[in-house]
Amino acid sequence: MITVGITGKMGSGKTTLSKTFRDWGYPCIFADQIGHSLLDEPPIREQLKTSFGESIFAPDGTIDRNRLGARVFSDSNQRLLLNSILHPIMVERILQLRHAYEQSRASLLFVEAAIIKEMGLIPYMDHILVVEAAEAIRINRGTKYRGLTESEISARDRVQNHDLGDLSIPVTVLENDGNLPSLIHKARAFLSTIGIDPLSKR
Repeated sequence: MITVGITGKMGSGKTTLSKTFRDWGYPCIFADQIGHSLLDEPPIREQLKTSFGESIFAPDGTIDRNRLGARVFSDSNQRLLLNSILHPIMVERILQLRHAYEQSRASLLFVEAAIIKEMGLIPYMDHILVVEAAEAIRINRGTKYRGLTESEISARDRVQNHDLGDLSIPVTVLENDGNLPSLIHKARAFLSTIGIDPLSKR
């Protein structure tokens, strides 16, 4: 099984690309979804209450992701603290899912993670696909589809380390400054480069 890591900054289009592959029938693991689901687990909530206090909770007792995000993306120490709590569990669950897909004889698996190297996932990848877009385009997407302000997007860019450095596995950069049909065309081309028939799942 080939495991491809998909990464990129907010607004680059990495999730749109990942969902495209998923819609074509290829399994895709979304790190963010796993992280969000962890926030609903009582042991994690208690640990976060101890580390961050009551202010990150909504009136119904659930964790307010907006409040938590505001804390961690404005303070690198707070972000590192949150990552130290969530990332080990996230990686463990990603690897469990990867093993399950491998056992089911999937030929290709995608793993989407914004900070894939920082999470420690590179050793489990066979190929990295980096989605990039011009800053102005990313900001426009982030404000339009995520409801964030330009300053909030810039703050996330500053604190998240997207530098992959020198890797021993192939890295493909996909420019996504265009529209969805253009992205789909590049997605098919990428499949061809790794020896997968882009029409086999269509």
